[in-house]
Amino acid sequence: MADKIKKLSTGQRIYVFQECSSTMEVGWHLLGKGELKELDSVLALRQFAGRGQWRRKWVSPPGNLYVSILFSALRKWEQLSSLFLGFLVQQSLANMGFFLSLKWPNDLIYKEKKVGGILLEERKDKLLAGIGLNLKQAPQLEERIFPAGSLELPEVDVLEFWLKLKQHLLNLASTYFFEDSQVLIDRINQVLAFQGRKVVIEDGETRAEGILTGLGPKGELLVLEKGRIKTFFNGSVVAFKS
Repeated sequence: MADKIKKLSTGQRIYVFQECSSTMEVGWHLLGKGELKELDSVLALRQFAGRGQWRRKWVSPPGNLYVSILFSALRKWEQLSSLFLGFLVQQSLANMGFFLSLKWPNDLIYKEKKVGGILLEERKDKLLAGIGLNLKQAPQLEERIFPAGSLELPEVDVLEFWLKLKQHLLNLASTYFFEDSQVLIDRINQVLAFQGRKVVIEDGETRAEGILTGLGPKGELLVLEKGRIKTFFNGSVVAFKS
């Protein structure tokens, strides 16, 4: 049971939990009961079983943003959905005064450190989008291959932050939603992290070490290695220090 249900003038609801397993898990549970409608969201002040891409553990101390939103309209973008949402979050934060870059395929970078990530899960015709953002503190894990950071906000009302971020996000979504996919790719390339820098990328089968040149028409990452362009549709990217 939610500790609080915030009802907005739009009719959308925000289910607020002091603590839960993960907002994704709770979101699917509420959807199954018919209680989560399009653009409703689930916000937790703390998660004890948060997860990120590839079901990696997402450490979730208090003071940061952990939210999932039912955003099935994103399915229109198919394989670009995660990039599109990441771009919307990046642009929304820019409107709020935080200038981040987007690390392919779904991470948010601030001052050369990972401060957030995007997770999409689909079931039938529904899409639940998870957003994790380190507002106040960055959990430090020994096994982390990329340094963690935060937006360094000393005090923040997480619910109010989400209300502002969500408003910007939905306004931008309505602006960009019907753009041509190549126009969207061009926009994302403008905020893509490590572009023009030497990177290492691995997808479990292939490894490349070269210059990150940008995104291809389907959102694939393009890396120039020994005079040849290699394409990746998934994988982990690490940049050499500039």
